[in-house]
Amino acid sequence: RPQDADRAWIDFSHRLYDAAMKAQKAAEAKDRDLFFDAGGEIYVVCRDCHQRYIVGEGALPNPREESADP
Repeated sequence: RPQDADRAWIDFSHRLYDAAMKAQKAAEAKDRDLFFDAGGEIYVVCRDCHQRYIVGEGALPNPREESADP
């Protein structure tokens, strides 16, 4: 179910599904490079979603909110 009005949760879910399907096809084809790339896509989707939705002590730093070093 969507967790916010802008439907970002749904977008993250679709991106994760798409990356997982790429990983499945790569695994079935025994294509290591394609599987590695799909794993990278999965990582990026998970990281982006966690940056948006995990709050509190376990939250990942959001690089968009950090100030640049002087």
